[in-house]
Amino acid sequence: MKKRRRSSVALARVSSAAGLQLRRTTRGWRLLQHGTVLSEMLARPGPTHSVFDVLAAATLMHAAAADVAVLGFGGGGTIAALRALDSGATIHAVDLDPTGHRILRRHRCAWLEPLRWQQAEAGTWLEVQARFDVILDDLSVARDAEVIKPDLTWDRLPSLVPRHLHRNGIALFNLLRPRGVSWSRAVACVAQRFPEVRVIALDDFENRIVMASRALPPARTLHAQLKGALQQLGSWQATRFHVRVA
Repeated sequence: MKKRRRSSVALARVSSAAGLQLRRTTRGWRLLQHGTVLSEMLARPGPTHSVFDVLAAATLMHAAAADVAVLGFGGGGTIAALRALDSGATIHAVDLDPTGHRILRRHRCAWLEPLRWQQAEAGTWLEVQARFDVILDDLSVARDAEVIKPDLTWDRLPSLVPRHLHRNGIALFNLLRPRGVSWSRAVACVAQRFPEVRVIALDDFENRIVMASRALPPARTLHAQLKGALQQLGSWQATRFHVRVA
């Protein structure tokens, strides 16, 4: 998650290793890598006032979501927002780095449940799973002191994700644009196998969220639905995003 403007929250660094930094915030912790926020980790369910709130609201656009796959758990920021929105979905999460999960477990964050977490490579993990109502790609890797999307997002997930969604399932891709690649090309790469695609752009962040499915509401309707969920959450992002048809 790359932010265009710095947060006004005062933070104190508590650890640093291999480009990773864990900083204490007034409501939990923030996990960063090379200056990029990987996850907002909250001690209690609530808004992160960031991309994760929008991802949670987008997840709830599947009204009957019972099983949600999260590729790239980080520190569970999206889940904190989901629980604050009264989602009882089972979260099936995978990540190579257990740092965020360990911290939340250490502090007994019971709001994570129901959660099935596994340390594994996301593509290999997804290949052996059944079908989900929502699959969220929130993966990132560090390369040359920069946080980017892994090759998996562009090479394997575009064909793998549709095979592991229920008929009316929703795919969500939290994207960062690769250098030298246009946004239109990046979006087309991940969503090429879906009949309906919406792109959510955020005023405060470089990320763009791609929502793809067999059928989706018109952009204006989806914007209103997302805004309503974000207002219910109390997120600062409620008026800081735009939706368009890809």
